[in-house]
Amino acid sequence: MSTQPLFLGIVSGQRRRTHAEVADRAARIAGGLQKLGVKQGDSACILMRNDIAFIEAAYAAMRLGAYAVPVNWHFKSDEVNYVIPRGYDATRRHRSRPSRRNGCAR
Repeated sequence: MSTQPLFLGIVSGQRRRTHAEVADRAARIAGGLQKLGVKQGDSACILMRNDIAFIEAAYAAMRLGAYAVPVNWHFKSDEVNYVIPRGYDATRRHRSRPSRRNGCAR
């Protein structure tokens, strides 16, 4: 049992998560991303609705040192297919942190 108080972290409609719950879920998602080969400097594209789960997935990518790249869930398949291979080119915006590869992890 955690010794930290259960502070409210995120509210979305009727759903609520404490900071501890968000951290726990993000850690589990990060473990899954790591098993898929996502590592520091990679881009992880996230195609989800605006929801608590999106925040947890983005936090998971950041825990690994990856760039969380939001992809609009309203995009049509050709738009998604355009974005995914390009991802976030870290070398273009943050020269001190070169990416290991362009495009999102698959």
